[in-house]
Amino acid sequence: MDGRSVAALVAVAVLTAGCMGVILGEDDLEFESGETVIENGTVASSGYELQQQETQTFNETVSLAEGNETRIVVRSHMARYGPESDLPSAVGPIQVGLVTMPDASVAGQSINPLLRMDSYERAFRFLPETDESGFERYGNYTVEPFDESATVTVFATETEADEDPEAFVHVLQVPRENGDAVLAYAMHPSGEADAEAIPVLFSALEYTPPRDVDGGDNGTDGDG
Repeated sequence: MDGRSVAALVAVAVLTAGCMGVILGEDDLEFESGETVIENGTVASSGYELQQQETQTFNETVSLAEGNETRIVVRSHMARYGPESDLPSAVGPIQVGLVTMPDASVAGQSINPLLRMDSYERAFRFLPETDESGFERYGNYTVEPFDESATVTVFATETEADEDPEAFVHVLQVPRENGDAVLAYAMHPSGEADAEAIPVLFSALEYTPPRDVDGGDNGTDGDG
């Protein structure tokens, strides 16, 4: 992502992190997150639509104790939304993305590299053709995802004193009861009318815990 300029794209995403590890083999562990989506009625009334869903798998061998190497498999659940359009996913003035990722902690040690970053750095990992260089803190506002008050931090492209920012990034992170953490983020160019829906989308998150946490019932936990 180094050296990429700010694109005239918007992304909203949700990152959920943290759950139990499942033994795959003698020394292997698997971590799979729950899933977070935006409530269907809010998506529709905001003029958005679901464009893509996928699972992302991350593998790494780590040393958890002296002389003991363990292979970690981390599975994340991802979805992308955007304004209703004939354009393909990840193309257009606004994108909405959801990423649900487990904490993957072993003996109190997080082995998920994304969760060793702060939420601002983590958000930019999922923003297309954009990195955090050139942005500065701009302000904040409050939303109520899962019926809980939470603060959204807004960043803007750096400008001279008499200039308006070219783009804004909104970042929100909230925990779930089972240890998952939900990261929501959005990017939009200055003056984009559809960006007014971002606080509404952030307040309409629905979380489903992972199967190994709720005993196989894949329904929502009532927070959405």
